[in-house]
Amino acid sequence: VAAALIAQGHSEEAEGHYEEARRIFSKSSGESMHVAKVAFATAEAYAQQEAHALALKHFEVALHIQTEILGDKHPSVAATCDAIADEHEAAGDSVKALEFYMKALELRVASLDAEDVLVADSHFRLGASLHKQRSDRVKAWEHLNASYEISRKKRGEDNAKTVQYKSLMDDAWLVNGNILAL
Repeated sequence: VAAALIAQGHSEEAEGHYEEARRIFSKSSGESMHVAKVAFATAEAYAQQEAHALALKHFEVALHIQTEILGDKHPSVAATCDAIADEHEAAGDSVKALEFYMKALELRVASLDAEDVLVADSHFRLGASLHKQRSDRVKAWEHLNASYEISRKKRGEDNAKTVQYKSLMDDAWLVNGNILAL
């Protein structure tokens, strides 16, 4: 209900529904994963409306609950870190975005096989953010290359994500028309 109200521009009423859902779930089972899911869905709805502060508030609630229940090295926690990073990037805070992209990558490397496609996706998000900022081109290329290599092995050369990863990696390789010196 909260997400539909947010989409219609009724943020205050949505917050009431969110708080009611949180109260009901918390009363029955403490800070449960149900509350985390409601917080995450509410955050996504706010993100679609570009209400960055409200989206971040709800993503942080989801992250806190997930970390308490699942521990700090779980793929779901990494996915929420990616969502927080995306929202910081959308809000123009590239420093915080990089912090959360890095955290997501670290969590995935710690909890999954190093060749997992989710690790590739984290490398891509981090590399793409670095590339967009033009802050550390070598690191950007290294992460983009890692994303491409893992995706190529796991998804195949013609997979849409693999093609996307290669395209940005190739773009990062060229700096103002010159080849990046590694």
